[in-house]
Amino acid sequence: AEASPENANKAITGFKRNVEKIKTENVTDEELQIAKNKLKNTILLQFESNSEKVDSYHQAVNSSYGIFEKIMLLDEIDKITAEDIKAAAGYVFSNPPLTSIVASKKTLDELKLN
Repeated sequence: AEASPENANKAITGFKRNVEKIKTENVTDEELQIAKNKLKNTILLQFESNSEKVDSYHQAVNSSYGIFEKIMLLDEIDKITAEDIKAAAGYVFSNPPLTSIVASKKTLDELKLN
């Protein structure tokens, strides 16, 4: 998309709308399951190579949970609910979002964000 004040305003408005939505509405069961699967896959990919396995085992030995830490983590991910996501979003976004834009002075003046 073209870099323009209109596109910047659309992006900011869309971001604010999505933040408000995640604070006030539950994610769908499908969205929640997709997110859980992605997170669990990221954790499981830590066992892809031998060096990653060794690193994970080393961390497990030094963890208070021992070698069962990853299993416990996967179990905890399964327990996350849509209400948990909404509560977390309410906490994380309890203050108005901070927007940072890298643009020319002319573009910033045209945005009229003040």
